[in-house]
Amino acid sequence: MDVMNQLIDQSSLRGMPKWFKILAIASLLSILSLILITLVMLLKNGADLTITYGYLYDN
Repeated sequence: MDVMNQLIDQSSLRGMPKWFKILAIASLLSILSLILITLVMLLKNGADLTITYGYLYDN
């Protein structure tokens, strides 16, 4: 927790309301988790992975 407080103190979040700090950190963590999930999927399935979004393409 000390590291998180130090990051907040050294960033532009200093002086912002607490709810805004929580929102910014939650957004950052969600983006990082999506990137890590994508990396794991790529490493697991290789370059042949095809992800289709939506209902336009039937398998």
